[in-house]
Order: sequence, then C-alpha cells, then structure tokens
Amino acid sequence: MSHAELFRALALTAATGLSLMLSGCGGDADEAGSAPQTSASDLAGGLEDAQNQAGGGSATLTVGSETYSFDGALCAFDSETGNEDFDFSLSAIGDGMQLSVDSGPTYGDNITLDDIEDFDNPSVGWSSDGDGFLTIDGLNVSADADFIDTTDETLQTQEKGTLVATCP
Repeated sequence: MSHAELFRALALTAATGLSLMLSGCGGDADEAGSAPQTSASDLAGGLEDAQNQAGGGSATLTVGSETYSFDGALCAFDSETGNEDFDFSLSAIGDGMQLSVDSGPTYGDNITLDDIEDFDNPSVGWSSDGDGFLTIDGLNVSADADFIDTTDETLQTQEKGTLVATCP
C-alpha cells in the first residue's frame, strides 16, 4: 500500500470512528458511559499502530511550554490528499493525541492537536489561529503560529507555538 493510500485509509478510519462516537453521544448517560471511551481508545491505538508501521516522517509541536513529538507522521501532497481543497496534509498519532496539519486554497493553513482518547473531557486541544504561517520546503515543514486552547470553553487562552516536521 502506498503512503497516499495509507493516508487516505487512516483519514477515512479516523473520520468514521469520530462519526460513530459522536453518534453514540446523548441518550441515557449510563449507556453512553464507558463504551464510547473504550472505542475511542481502541481507535486511537489502532491508528497509531498503522502510522508507525508505515514508518517515515516525524513531527514536533511545541505550544507554550509543552512539547508533543510524533514518529510515523504521514504526508500527502497535491492530488495525493484526495481533496482539491488541500495542497498538503500531515497526520501523526501518538500517546492518544492526533496532530493534523493542512494547507490549501480553500481553508488556508491549519494546525490542530487533539486528544483522541477522550472526546468528552479532552486533556489537550490546540488549534492554530491565522493563516500564511506554514512553510513547506520539499519534505520539511515548519511553522510559527498562535494557538488557541480548545479545551478552554471561552477560547480565550492563547499561546505561541512552533511546528517542525519531516515527511517520509
């Protein structure tokens, strides 16, 4: 399986898993209790294993005083993304976190870091603010950006951050 095919499969699996978990939200609190969390944990572990088996790239995101490092990062360029809205996409999963980096004509530059093990009570959530901060030089990707803490319901907490990544 090529990196582009694996990237599309991982993205589809993640989207499907998220949709299934979100559709399980609501209803009887007792029923929604632990089952979605177990599924989220299993999904995160499976995606992390698949990316690590594909090997290749790496990524490090530092926001404020916290640093998040990922091995097994996968990248897609231009038509490999499978979506004309994106010229570039990077995905990396590790330790229950997912790093997503995207750039394209429709949505501009975007970096997110999300806790994918606990959607109801995420321990970490960062989203870049602004556009035009992503630099792609061959297989090297870097950025300096402002990040909003998405675990803060007021979305008022901001930190400076940097991204350094290498695509396979």
